[in-house]
Amino acid sequence: MTTQASCRALRWVALSAAIGCWSARLAAQSTDPSVADFSKLQTTNAAQPSPVGNAPAPVASATQPPATVTSEQPQAVTPPIPQSVSSIPSESPATAATAPPVPATNVLPEVTPGFATEFPRYQAPKDQSRAPSGQHTVQPRSLAAMLDVGVPDGAVLGVAYRPAFWTRLEAGAGTNSISPGMRVGAAVIPFTEGPSLTVEGGYYFEGDASAIVSQFAGHSHTRTAQQVGYQFVNFHVGLDFGSRYSTFFLHGGMTYLHTILHDANDALGGQSVNSQGDVTTYTFNQDVNVNVWFPSFKLGFLVYIV
Repeated sequence: MTTQASCRALRWVALSAAIGCWSARLAAQSTDPSVADFSKLQTTNAAQPSPVGNAPAPVASATQPPATVTSEQPQAVTPPIPQSVSSIPSESPATAATAPPVPATNVLPEVTPGFATEFPRYQAPKDQSRAPSGQHTVQPRSLAAMLDVGVPDGAVLGVAYRPAFWTRLEAGAGTNSISPGMRVGAAVIPFTEGPSLTVEGGYYFEGDASAIVSQFAGHSHTRTAQQVGYQFVNFHVGLDFGSRYSTFFLHGGMTYLHTILHDANDALGGQSVNSQGDVTTYTFNQDVNVNVWFPSFKLGFLVYIV
């Protein structure tokens, strides 16, 4: 009897201890917030429909940690700050006192005594007029003194100006042994020297040519030979030799000449008799204009001084 009573007492003690442990476990689960939220979350997930079709939402496993639901807000987008603005220092008093001043870009750095400071070397612009190494080109002179003689130019002393290597302008004064005159012209020399083309115009004042006419005609027509003057235009081709310090030239071509014969009756008037004995009298009551083309030439040289 004693043994049976002891066994019964032990069973009641074990049952009481098991009931106490189970009660304590339930109490601990009811007071733990994570377990309560996890059970609520499982209930909510089971109540909501599946986002894909009518498939049931997945149930969280008992071993997974409780999920935390947070509301996500869109991240604010900050516009990019320009380099020029971002490099500007802050204007707050705290940073202004500590931030170093920004050096100006156009101010040369201060030279400290005892220290060498390197500055970028200044490169002088290249002289385009200078020839490359190995080529010696000399700029030709442009102003020259000129002397030439010819027909109908006479002897002319003048100046020549060369604005470009292929052209030359001329002007001068001279004499034809009868009266003084003047002449201007232009020449084109395509290759600096060699073939040339010249056009010139001149004018000689009226003068007494009685002595010259007497040498060629044997007698002098006094009134006509005392007033001899003419205008002319030369159209010449030729050759020019030399280009820098001096030039020798030989030109030839055609000349157009215009003159007026005063008292032409004294020079051209008179009588003529033909084979039948008829007498013809020539009489000029006014001056006669004479226009004539004839061959001409001249030669001379130039000496460049500037």
